[in-house]
Amino acid sequence: MQPNKPVSFNQLTIQIQQAAEDQNWSRLQQLDDALRHLLLAVKSKPITPPQQAQINALKAVHHQAYLALQQAQQLLQQKIATADKEKERLEAYQSANSME
Repeated sequence: MQPNKPVSFNQLTIQIQQAAEDQNWSRLQQLDDALRHLLLAVKSKPITPPQQAQINALKAVHHQAYLALQQAQQLLQQKIATADKEKERLEAYQSANSME
């Protein structure tokens, strides 16, 4: 995404949904920044009903992406915990073998 190119709510909705589906978390972070800038740009302007509908759709997709990110983080933490336990078992096994 080009920093100077304006992005619409609909474009961000599609891009955020795709990034979450692809589990492209760095792209999702970039899109979150773009969303923040877009919301700041329209903050002082009146929101039309079609824009509000677009914002509501974007909000729902953003929430789903957030939940997907949380789930991915939990899965990664579980994998790290499992790897740590496996490392401890291996070290204990190696220590026991070296004592014999």
